[in-house]
Amino acid sequence: MIKSRFSTFAALFAVSFAVSTASAEEAAKQAKPIPPQVLKKYDVNHDGKLDETELAAWKADKKAAHEKKNAEHSHSSEKKATETK
Repeated sequence: MIKSRFSTFAALFAVSFAVSTASAEEAAKQAKPIPPQVLKKYDVNHDGKLDETELAAWKADKKAAHEKKNAEHSHSSEKKATETK
């Protein structure tokens, strides 16, 4: 009985691993190509792709730009609210 449960668990694990690996590969194939201007700015080692460090730098800059835009929008909304009072 224990061997049967272990075999079932091992089989389920193997199947789920195979499915998750296939899903990751499929997602990578469907990923949008990185815009040339992004590669030019962030591809420090000039290998034509972004490694983890380069990708992290790009994401950090995108996050900072998004936060700045939200702060500006929030500030302009607050200003309009005080002007209408």
